[in-house]
Amino acid sequence: MDTSKNIIGDIHEGTPIYRIIKKKRFFGLFDDEQNTLCRPSEWDDPFENFILTSPVKRPDGSTGKFEFHNDVYGQCWTRKKASDALWRIYSPDNTAVRIKSRVGKLLAQLETARDAHAQSECFIGRVSYPSQKRLKEFARTLFKNEIRNEFAIAKSLLAKRYAFVHEQEVRLIYISGNKTRTEENFFGYPIDPHKLIEQVMIDPRIEYDEYLKMDIPPYGYQLCSMYLPTNCIVGIRKPQTDTSALFPVH
Repeated sequence: MDTSKNIIGDIHEGTPIYRIIKKKRFFGLFDDEQNTLCRPSEWDDPFENFILTSPVKRPDGSTGKFEFHNDVYGQCWTRKKASDALWRIYSPDNTAVRIKSRVGKLLAQLETARDAHAQSECFIGRVSYPSQKRLKEFARTLFKNEIRNEFAIAKSLLAKRYAFVHEQEVRLIYISGNKTRTEENFFGYPIDPHKLIEQVMIDPRIEYDEYLKMDIPPYGYQLCSMYLPTNCIVGIRKPQTDTSALFPVH
């Protein structure tokens, strides 16, 4: 399967991507071997999915909504390796971890789960942050030629207000077809976390030995088996260490 066709924007299969998640969710990836995407309505920004939820003018002059506005699910990652702002937002109690993967790996496992439907349902793309004027123009012209266009639907989630440019997001997107349409706000699919995740980093604001005192399942000590004073990055199968760009070790 040619994964590159469904990669949108200035990224490629080898582009490294990162995601800060709660400790419980991290270990859940290995317990459940499942990744979960959600509808944009579950995201914090009220303007998410604004294009698909905006009124549409019909040929007869009446207005309505895109019937497929609830068919999209997504998951947010970032291209930023080090961000104090993201740590403070997503790890307010200093207990979250940052996982690292690659664009191609993340998309490929979703495509494997969807199999024959992958080309029309599975996408990953780099988010752009245009000015308000350009964002309105983008929304106005996106579905100009064809309403039900999966590529355009995916692109509708890849434009965000300039106020969020610091996030440097990359989004994994799943578009459910008519036969798989559901009222659920979440979509889960099987993954192999050992192949998906390349590195794990604990919050650089917490000491490694303090992290180990927390509620961690037995196998968690193997996943976090290498020590640095303010930061720990380990590979799931081949441990690696690195220093924090935010809190360097002296």
